[in-house]
Amino acid sequence: MILYRKANFFEYFFKKYQLLVNKILIYKGLNIAVFIMIRIRYIGFILLIISCLKLNSFGQQATETDSLLIQYNLQTADYLINLAREGKIYDFDSAKEFLISAKKMADSLRNTKEQISTLISLGHLYFDNAFFQDAEETFNHILSNYPNDLNDTQFADVKHALGLNNIRFNNYDQAISNIQDALLIYEKNNNRKEIARALKDFGVIYYYLGNKSLALENYQKALSIYREVNDSDGIARTYNNIGMIFKENGNIKQALDY
Repeated sequence: MILYRKANFFEYFFKKYQLLVNKILIYKGLNIAVFIMIRIRYIGFILLIISCLKLNSFGQQATETDSLLIQYNLQTADYLINLAREGKIYDFDSAKEFLISAKKMADSLRNTKEQISTLISLGHLYFDNAFFQDAEETFNHILSNYPNDLNDTQFADVKHALGLNNIRFNNYDQAISNIQDALLIYEKNNNRKEIARALKDFGVIYYYLGNKSLALENYQKALSIYREVNDSDGIARTYNNIGMIFKENGNIKQALDY
């Protein structure tokens, strides 16, 4: 009877595992090299299978196997997201395919957390590669479909990114509104670096609107905070923006100071 249960378990597991393998392989973004990396990374998963054999019944084994497969799928989706996000995939098409593959896995598992994480990464990928229409659709999709599932950090991230994307379409009023929503979260959480970034981006918007005095005011506020948190990159970028305004106003000496 025990041998029969084990035999049935192996048959059950093999079918489930083969379905998983086939499912992974059909995603275009997964080439064989990456599939091998995933297999190596999760070799410990195979060891967990052995423990299933110690269970007392086939029903328990099946339940445990389903749980393991779900965890494997979740970790694989997370791995694909990180590959794209961390710049390990250096071309747009590959990164996009990895994120779409991860989104499909998250959808199949109805895992909201992974769905949101994947879509945010995909939106940033579109934006960073100047696919602004795709970026706007992705960020708006997140806000429309997951309004109650976003944490503060995610909400601010999406709103700020959407605001920057609005600038590309010269939709400055909407850009100000979206970045203002993000700023409220930054202030609530006392995220000084992000507060400075929002103020700097307000400066950019007012500069494009031709209001250089208001642009300069926001740049100087941002610069003060960047100095406070010792953000050298933020300081340099803001110096450059301030210098441009002084130069355009004919204040060459002040421009050179920045």
